[in-house]
Amino acid sequence: YIKELTISTNTAKKQQERLIQLIADPQELNTILSEINRISNDNEIEIIQVVPKPIIRYNKSDNSGTSNTNNSSSDKDPFLVPSIEKHIFKLTLKGEFSRLIDFLKELELLQAISISDDIEIKPTQTISNEERLKLTMSFNLTTYAKVVTENNNLKNQNISQ
Repeated sequence: YIKELTISTNTAKKQQERLIQLIADPQELNTILSEINRISNDNEIEIIQVVPKPIIRYNKSDNSGTSNTNNSSSDKDPFLVPSIEKHIFKLTLKGEFSRLIDFLKELELLQAISISDDIEIKPTQTISNEERLKLTMSFNLTTYAKVVTENNNLKNQNISQ
């Protein structure tokens, strides 16, 4: 019975590591803002504002993230584990409706998991009737990355040498 539990535990740990590799590519996080810029340029969207929010880290005591914001127990994040941290950016963009939708579709195709929520779309004031209606879209973009520690940095430096 103990042997079966050990095998099950090891299998679960391996599955968790594979999942972490899928959702939290640190290289993707390093380039996510440049990808957002590329996607917005491709879709002729103007980036009005990008505001990073505090990084949320795993908190062992209540099994949820900790940051400068208050988290209730109902806000448990299944992706937030000790080796992962959560990054949230408040984005504000301006463009035509169809282009904003295309932007969101491309954003979903990024390798790292990115979650768009609290999406708010408002019309912007146009100067003339000949211009197409432009909209302002703001939303929170959540991504995940491996927690970088000094030991990990030293290992990566040794591997690259």
